[in-house]
This record gives sequence, structure tokens and C-alpha cells, in this order.
Amino acid sequence: MPDPVFHFSTPIKIRFRDLDAFGHVNNAVYFTYMEIARTDYFTHVGLLKNEWPPIFFIIAEATCQFKAPIQMDTPLAIQVRVSGLRNSSFSMDYQFLDQATGQILALGRTTQVMYDYTANRSVPLPAEWRQTLTTFEEL
Repeated sequence: MPDPVFHFSTPIKIRFRDLDAFGHVNNAVYFTYMEIARTDYFTHVGLLKNEWPPIFFIIAEATCQFKAPIQMDTPLAIQVRVSGLRNSSFSMDYQFLDQATGQILALGRTTQVMYDYTANRSVPLPAEWRQTLTTFEEL
């Protein structure tokens, strides 16, 4: 059953290449799945469009806590949310969920820092981002 504090979920298609020699998803791939979920999330809320803006974010930190192995046939979904906003950064939480059983298979967290790619420095979170994320997440 989805956690009510997560307002967004995206299905993940597990590919054969994601598996390790033991037949489950390799630990490094979990970070790719978080990237897919993060991209889907920002597309869904309207902050990621067809072009890359000069101000976007970089990942400052990423962690994952592995709870149970993910197999090729697992109906996987990742729930994702923005859990905290600061001056120039924000945190995101991820739940890797077996859609058939509701079991949480992994928990992830990333910290994003807003970054001006032209000036090569961090910048404050734009007002549009703050408003969009606050409204969507009911922060």
C-alpha cells in the first residue's frame, strides 16, 4: 500500500542488464532508479521541460538503504517526494515498493543543490521552484 506522505509514484521496468550474477538488481542500479524517479517527478510537477535551463540542480549526496533484494519479475514502483527545502538545496526521499505485496524493498535519499551552470556556483532555490514544490508536497 502506498505511503500517504508520497504524492508521486512511478513504475520502474527492470531490465536484464540491471541484474547481478545472483539474479537480483545490482546495488549501483538503485541510484539509476532514483534518477529515473527524480526525472519523472520533476517532469510531473512541471519543473523539467524540453530544454535544460542554465539554473538547475546537482546532486550533493545520495544514500540508499537496502531492505530486500529486487528480482527481475518484481513489479517495482518508486515513490518520491521532496521532504525539505533550504536556501539553495532540498532533500528528496525515495521508497522502492513491490506493487504486488506493498513491501518496501529499499529507502533512498538525495540532497540537491541549485546550481548556476553559467556562473559555476550554487544559487538560492528559485521562487518558482519553492512555490511549486511547497504546493505539490503540501509543505
